[in-house]
Amino acid sequence: MLLAGGAARRFGGNKLLATLANGDVVGLSAAAHLASAVERMVVVVRAGDEANRAAFSAAGYEVVPCLDADKGMGHSLACGVAATRDSAAWMVALADMPSIDPATLRLLAACWRREDSIILPRCGASAGHPVIFPARFGEELMTLHGDRGARRVLDAHEHEIYEFITDDRGVLYDVDTPADL
Repeated sequence: MLLAGGAARRFGGNKLLATLANGDVVGLSAAAHLASAVERMVVVVRAGDEANRAAFSAAGYEVVPCLDADKGMGHSLACGVAATRDSAAWMVALADMPSIDPATLRLLAACWRREDSIILPRCGASAGHPVIFPARFGEELMTLHGDRGARRVLDAHEHEIYEFITDDRGVLYDVDTPADL
């Protein structure tokens, strides 16, 4: 699941349709990378965000509009999980993180198949994204709200987290301002 429901206030415009230095579009690049590693990929956008809905739809991605996306990432995540309840797991990625190597995403997916735990990538001393949640966490994920994303679920299940160590700094890098492009 690619979360693309943020308002991009710090960016000052639609950062997901902004162009990176290499010519790729931020959100579409993140979507293509994620799609290469999962069986089904949905993009959660703010309801009424026609520009992002149209861009992701035109690229062939399944789009899920979230009525409460403006209330925080937790709402978008809950909406995406509710729309894909039949999933064996959710790899929760952020649309403003276009620099994750697709090979890293495939390795994360393979790690989940082997470990059946929450998979949390770590680069150096920092935790990153995307995080994989097995289906048994679906009910909890659907109750999320606010800006903390899945932090509440991670905190409640520390003992069920498998840290995936990587040197891919893309798991830490996001686009927040135009200078980040």
